[in-house]
Amino acid sequence: MRSKKMEITVLTFNIHHGIGTDRKLDLERIARIIEHCQADVVALNEVDKHFSRRSGYVDQLGWLAERLGMNSVFGYAMSSKPARKTSLLHSRQYGNALLSRFPIIGHKNYIFASSALKLEDRALLEASILINGRPIALYVTHLSLIPFVQWKQAHMILQRMKQANLPAILLGDFNAKPHSRLWRKLTKRLTDACYQASAVPCPTYPSLRPKVQLDYIFVSHHLHIVSAEVIRMMPVASDHLPVKAVLKVQNSIEEANHSEGDRS
Repeated sequence: MRSKKMEITVLTFNIHHGIGTDRKLDLERIARIIEHCQADVVALNEVDKHFSRRSGYVDQLGWLAERLGMNSVFGYAMSSKPARKTSLLHSRQYGNALLSRFPIIGHKNYIFASSALKLEDRALLEASILINGRPIALYVTHLSLIPFVQWKQAHMILQRMKQANLPAILLGDFNAKPHSRLWRKLTKRLTDACYQASAVPCPTYPSLRPKVQLDYIFVSHHLHIVSAEVIRMMPVASDHLPVKAVLKVQNSIEEANHSEGDRS
């Protein structure tokens, strides 16, 4: 007997390590936005894990996971020894994270190869969740500001997705505009949820007066986009606005192949 199609709500949010445009550190605001969205899966960028005084050396993902009652996994882009003059024994880390109401059955973290330029390290968090007994691959990333570096990073991401060969959702801060060279590269294989839902960009930055979309939810043909929108609740909470999408998981490989045929 076939199971019914299942809708899931996904969110991508660059939280700026919990510091809002008012320069206040307040993770509770981030938690309230996620609750408001009733998100099942949340991709987070710029997350601190015992990283520095700016975030009180808190494990921000651990705090959010406990506050929201969600499963979680962290993928660092930067990691260093514990801070001096503190009693903490944990490594100081900064990077991407995932929250999920579904079981997380596996994860890997990939640090992108460094370029000749002295740039902030970037990474890709790859995780698998189980929905109705079916694995879905999730990819959370925050790409470089430099276009030619982004291109290499995107190539690596697409290679990882091809090797996994699973229904996939790619989320995060891509530091690129819609219809840019990077966007066109990604949308040859994936669908931009916002563009598919509304045929116009979803501006996410800067949060108080958003002018450009930098944050995206891309999906493979196995997933149907029901809706997508920018969440403008509490724009002071971060310098980015989150993007929310409602997706419908296909029941079978046959349905997914049919959907792919519709796109071609």
